[in-house]
Amino acid sequence: MAAGAVPVELMEDVQYAKCSAYGLILLKEDGSVWCAGSLYDENGNMIREYSGFEQAMDHAVFATAGTRTMAVIRTDGALWMWGDNGKQQCGVNTHVAGSFEELVQVRENVQMVWPDRLSFSSAREYSGYLSDEPDPYVSDRTYILQADGETCACGEGLTGGETFVRVIVAEE
Repeated sequence: MAAGAVPVELMEDVQYAKCSAYGLILLKEDGSVWCAGSLYDENGNMIREYSGFEQAMDHAVFATAGTRTMAVIRTDGALWMWGDNGKQQCGVNTHVAGSFEELVQVRENVQMVWPDRLSFSSAREYSGYLSDEPDPYVSDRTYILQADGETCACGEGLTGGETFVRVIVAEE
């Protein structure tokens, strides 16, 4: 710890926390989701600013953040996202909106979500999967694992007229 640095408790009963480039999302043990900081688009335009910690949702089982997006999976399996959608990384056609200040439901029957890249870092995630095609490390993409076991992605470089497309995940 740096000299003079003092840890500060921001919130109690936090189950999971993740940072975006300028924001923070927390999932509490009671299923409530709280956000702080800001979300910006790729060009540096502010999409959303939180005044301290603000509750964004309840009845959540997972919450996470990408560089410019945030995502929540609710107890019913619905995926909600908000932030920069300039490359459809929120899973919504860019003709609808280039960014979302408020949460928007983008998918149903979702077990897990990974904004920006497919990677695993918790017991809830599936550590056996190491890569996908074409590239698991592309920013401005969102990957999801659906309840039926299919892995899909949306965002940069993915086309075909759909917002989420099936991708193949390979084990090493």
